Amino acid sequence: MESNNPVITLCVEGIWAETENRFDDARQCYQQAWDSCTDEYEACIAAHYLARSQTSLEESLRWNLQALQIAYSVKDKRVRDFLPTLYMSLGHAYKRLGGSVQAQRYYRLAAGMGEISLHESEGEMVQWLKMFFWLQPPVEDMV
Repeated sequence: MESNNPVITLCVEGIWAETENRFDDARQCYQQAWDSCTDEYEACIAAHYLARSQTSLEESLRWNLQALQIAYSVKDKRVRDFLPTLYMSLGHAYKRLGGSVQAQRYYRLAAGMGEISLHESEGEMVQWLKMFFWLQPPVEDMV
């Protein structure tokens, strides 16, 4: 991602706020990033980070689905490296909501991009997801 991009800078600030358990500040950074978008690439990134800060799994899923829809509209390769992360987030959300078929679809898409192996056990995938989502508080704690 482009480190000198103002939208990405705001998302990074939000991540730092998350690491300090300042989740309201993180949400504000992500919302400001969303409000500052100038193109689809930026909107895809900001929508994904807004998904991280939602208080329900359903809203998190909705924002990540919106991020994916926007990502597919980006006409260049900038979003390609971001797709595995987005696919994993979607798989994680669907799994937590009981949608195992949808979850597997997105895990397979991520695996197809080299992010995870389809041959990993579910336990290994869960460990990968825990590492991937280590910053995010449990949704139940955010309500």
